[in-house]
Amino acid sequence: MLYRFLILVLISMLFLTSTVFSDTTYVSGDVSGIWEASGSPYLVNGEIHVPTDSSLRIMPGCSVIFQGHYKFCVDSNAVLKAIGNEIDSIIFTAVDTNLTDSSGGHHGIRFYYSSESCTLSYCIIEYGNACEDYYPDCHGGGISCYLTSLIIANCRIEKNRANWCGGGFASLGGGTPIIERTCFVNNYAQKGGGIYCLGELNCQYCSISNNVAIYWGGGIYCWHSSLTLEYSTIQNNLTQSGGGVYSDYSNIILSANIISSNNSNSGGGVLCMNSDCTIIDNVFSNNNVDGGTGGGIMLYGTTSTIDGNTITFNFALRGGGIDCNYSNGNITENTITDNIGYLHGGGGISCNFDSEFSIENNTVIRNVAEGYYGGGGISFRGSDPIISKNIIKYNLAPKGGGVYASFSKAKITNNIIAGNSSTYGGGIYCYLDSDIILINNNIINNIADSIGGAICCEKYSDPVTFNNIFYNNSAEIANEAFLGLNSYDSTYYCTLFISCSVIDSNDCVISPGSAIIRGVGNINLNPFFADTLFHLSEDSPCIDAGAEFAISPWGDTVWAPTEDFEGGFRPFGLSWDIGADEYGTDFVFETPQIKPENLTIYAYPNPFNGSISIEIDCVRAIGQSPPQIEIYDINGRLVFTDEPIQGIGFRSFFPKTPRQRCSYDRLEAYPYKVSGEAEPIHSSKHPAIHSVYTWTPDPSLPSGVYFIRASTKPLTASRKVLYLK
Repeated sequence: MLYRFLILVLISMLFLTSTVFSDTTYVSGDVSGIWEASGSPYLVNGEIHVPTDSSLRIMPGCSVIFQGHYKFCVDSNAVLKAIGNEIDSIIFTAVDTNLTDSSGGHHGIRFYYSSESCTLSYCIIEYGNACEDYYPDCHGGGISCYLTSLIIANCRIEKNRANWCGGGFASLGGGTPIIERTCFVNNYAQKGGGIYCLGELNCQYCSISNNVAIYWGGGIYCWHSSLTLEYSTIQNNLTQSGGGVYSDYSNIILSANIISSNNSNSGGGVLCMNSDCTIIDNVFSNNNVDGGTGGGIMLYGTTSTIDGNTITFNFALRGGGIDCNYSNGNITENTITDNIGYLHGGGGISCNFDSEFSIENNTVIRNVAEGYYGGGGISFRGSDPIISKNIIKYNLAPKGGGVYASFSKAKITNNIIAGNSSTYGGGIYCYLDSDIILINNNIINNIADSIGGAICCEKYSDPVTFNNIFYNNSAEIANEAFLGLNSYDSTYYCTLFISCSVIDSNDCVISPGSAIIRGVGNINLNPFFADTLFHLSEDSPCIDAGAEFAISPWGDTVWAPTEDFEGGFRPFGLSWDIGADEYGTDFVFETPQIKPENLTIYAYPNPFNGSISIEIDCVRAIGQSPPQIEIYDINGRLVFTDEPIQGIGFRSFFPKTPRQRCSYDRLEAYPYKVSGEAEPIHSSKHPAIHSVYTWTPDPSLPSGVYFIRASTKPLTASRKVLYLK
C-alpha cells in the first residue's frame, strides 16, 4: 500500500509541475508575432531581435524576464508594441538585480532605425544595465532609441543603470520621442540619471524622481537637443551639476512643472549652459546647492526667458533663487521668496559677469544673502541689468538688504524697495564703480544696523537719482544716504546726484572726498501715501513735482519712464510724479491694451492689500447669461465664486502608472468652503455689457498671486493679481 501511495504522490507532483511550467515561453534570436499573457512569463535566454520590417505585439499581463545580460533589439523599420493597461501591466525585468559597472540586469530595450509605430504603454521596465564601455551600448539602461520616434506612455522606468548617459532612457537623436505620464525613479548614470536627450524630445505629465547622476543632470541631461518638458514633477534627484535638469548647447522649454528638493553642487533645480532656455510657469522649491551657485536656476552663457515662475525656499552659495552668468534675456512676472545665498550674496537674484537682463514685474520678498557680499533681494556684479516695476521687500543681507551693485551701471526704475534690512545700505548698496541710475522708485522703511538706511555708496560709485522717494529709512548713521563707506580719503570718493526727489538732507552723511550734488526740485515733506502699497494720496506733494528728464553733472541726459510701476501712463497731469506711483493711473494692464473680441477684465489697484476692483467688459448676444467670476489661488484652488455655492477645486494631477506604483493621485475633486466677498458696484455704464465688482478676500487667505477668471459661454478671460496683506 505504501508503494502505491508513493506512486500516486509522484504522479500528482509531475502533474502539478507540468501545470506550473506549461505557460512559460523561452525566447531568443528573432521574435515576432503576438506574445499573449497565456504564454507568460517569457524567459529571455539570449539576445533577441524584432527583425527588419517585422512586428511584435506584447499583450497586457505579460512578463518578460531576462535570464542574463541580453539586449532586446528592435531593428530597422521593425515595430514593437508593448501595450498593457491599468489593470495588467507589461513587465520587463531581470533575474540578476545586482547592477554593477560590468554585469547584472539586462541590456535594455534598444530601438535603432525602428518604425515610428513603436509604442511602450503601461509597462514597467526595471533592472536594465547599459554597462558596456563603448557607444551606444553605454547609453540608456532601461531604454535607448536612435532615429526612432518612440512613444512611451503610462510607464514606470526604475532601477536602471547606464555606464555613461541616460540611466532610465536615452534618446540618441534622429527621431522625435514622446513621453507622457511616465515615472522615472531610482535610475543611475554618469550623466542624466533619469533621462538623456540628444536631439528632440517631448515630455508631459511625467514624474522624474530619486535619480542619480555622477556629473550632470540628476533628472535630465540635454546635449545639443531640443527638449519640451511640461506639467511634470522633477524632485529629489542628485548630481554634481543641474540637480533637476542640465542643458548644454540645447534649446529647452520648461513649462508648468514642479521642480523641487533636488540636490547638486551648482544649479539645484535647473542648470542651463550655452543654451536658449524658456522657463515659464514652473514652481522651484527647496532645491539645494552645496558649494556652488543657483539654488533654483543657474544660467551660464544663455539667452533665457524666465517668466511667471514661483521660486521659493531654494539654497545656494550665490543666487539662492536665480544665478546668471554671461547671460541675457528676461526675468519677468516671477514670485521669488524665502531663498538664501549663503556666502556670496544674491538671495533672490544674482546677475554676474556681463549678464544683461531685463528684471521686471517680479515680487522679491524675504530672501537672505549671507557672508561678505550682499543683495538680499537682487545682486549684480559686473552687469548692467534693467530693473523695473519690481516689489523688493523684507529681504536681508550684510550689505544692500534690497539691492547690491558692484561695478555696475544698472538702470533701476519704478520699483518699491521697502522694509529691507542690512548692516550697510538697508535699501541699496553701491560698491566699486557702480554708477547706477535710480528713477521713480519708492525707497521706504529700510533699516541699516550701521550705516545708510536707504543707500550706502563705497569706492568710486556715482549714482544718478531723480524722481525718487527716500522716506522713513533708518540707520545708526545716515538714515537716508551715506557716501564713502570705509573710504576716508579722496582716493575712494563717491558722488551722489539727486534731483526732484523726496529726501531729508539732514539724514545724509558724506565722508571726506565724497559729495552729494543736489539738483533742482528736491523736497523734504511727508509723501502722504494712501495705502501700504505706497500709492499717492490726493494730497501728496509728490504729484506733478517730478521731471521728464535730468542732466547729470557728467553731462548725461537721463529720461523718466513713460509708465509707473503698475503700468499706468506717465505723466498723468501737469508733469511726472515723484515715486513709483503716478497718481490717478491705478488701472493695471498686464498685456497690451487691446481688448479680446468680446470679453475683457481689468483689475485695480494691483498689487492690492485690502480690496480690489474687478471691471468686466462683455459684448454678448441677447439672452446670454452675464459673466461668472471665479478667483483661484496659485495652486488652482477656487477661493471665490460669485455664485453662492460650494466650490470644487483640483489637485495637481498625474494619472496612476502600472500597478499604481507612482506617488501621484489622479485628477481628484474635493470640496471646500469658498472664501471672500464681492459686491457689484454698478452695471449701467453700458446696459448689459459693463460690470464692476469689489472683492475683499477672506481674512484667512494668505498673501500671494491670485487669478481672476470671467466666463460666459463660449468666452473666457483671466487676469493675474497680487494680494499683499
